[in-house]
Amino acid sequence: MEFLKTRFYGPEPRSPMDLRILALILMLTGLTATKAMALEGSDVDESVETSPELTVGEQVDRAKEKAPEDAFRLRNLEWIPRVAAPAPVVIQFPNHLPMASVEHLTVSAGRLWVVAKPRMATNLPPRSGVLWSYSVANNRIQPVRGIIEQHHVRAAQGSTEALWLALDGGVAKMDARTLVIDTFTAEQGLTTETPVAFATHEDRLHVMADHGAVFRINRNGRTWSRLGGTPEEDPLSTSGWSRLGSSGDWLMALGQGELAVRHALAPNWEYPGNQAWEVLPDGEPPEWLALEGDGKGRFWIGSHLGWHIFEAESGRVEHQLAPLPTRIQGGLNVRVPAGFRAKSSAATLANSRVAEGIRTRMRDRARFARVALERRKPLDFYTPSSRLPGGVTAIC
Repeated sequence: MEFLKTRFYGPEPRSPMDLRILALILMLTGLTATKAMALEGSDVDESVETSPELTVGEQVDRAKEKAPEDAFRLRNLEWIPRVAAPAPVVIQFPNHLPMASVEHLTVSAGRLWVVAKPRMATNLPPRSGVLWSYSVANNRIQPVRGIIEQHHVRAAQGSTEALWLALDGGVAKMDARTLVIDTFTAEQGLTTETPVAFATHEDRLHVMADHGAVFRINRNGRTWSRLGGTPEEDPLSTSGWSRLGSSGDWLMALGQGELAVRHALAPNWEYPGNQAWEVLPDGEPPEWLALEGDGKGRFWIGSHLGWHIFEAESGRVEHQLAPLPTRIQGGLNVRVPAGFRAKSSAATLANSRVAEGIRTRMRDRARFARVALERRKPLDFYTPSSRLPGGVTAIC
């Protein structure tokens, strides 16, 4: 509100026309004109309210007043202006070493370190690849040679002069200038060969294994200690835990459709109840794609549905969802050759697919109707709660 006052009008008294313009702007962001004028605290021309004929704008205002308070609410970050168009620098991998995707990025010693998955490497674990170094001054990217070539990198985190790497077999600390590597294994207390993620809490590095165990480096910088408790893992999951984050005094772990949070000094992990996900389309945790803490006990999580803000201390979750498609897909959902002629069995299969899509939509609507009745406010996941065009794959 103060941003709008200062940006558009300044400290001088407002005229009735200025107030109407401000009311229109606030109406578009989810507030009503009446609330805007009440917050303004100035005299308003009451002829509009007492007139027997209401304008279209006034009818919209009155309709909004009757709606739930948060029916048209959007987060304040919707007013954050777009950054200036950057000048992109194209970084291309050598033709003889084609890469399929970039899995991790971090900075150390003035260099950008890239973990990229080779195009022909089909047997690597998820989110792993080979290590590359990019020099901004020379605009040159090259693979890191040496013993590191014999391992695939599953995670990377840079510090001022060093680069921490999660490898198959343990953790390595590499000097970012000399490329000298120091390894940590079970002899130093790191009893895992499958580290997958790093996080920093109170200037101490934490590393998580794919089975959920978390280790913290000791003050001597050489040995490791394991934190008590291991997050429960879905027995049907084949990917395990994959992301670790910290925010304030809290740690968060993410897996395939799984989320666990704990206080750094607590002995065990905690899990949000099912009510945290009941407003999502499937009623369960989505596919997690990114995790970042803000240092104040909140975690910002990206998923294929949008982003989610989790307050660790209260357990409150806020979902900012992108719009979902409203059409039910038909057809066979497979590629067919040119000249293909559908037989009766193919038509039956296509009809069954459409019918199942309709049943799923009806089940979702029934579930949302029950949740809306419990919460006493309308819910419809086909109406977006943010202006995100799609899922969120990275947060920084």
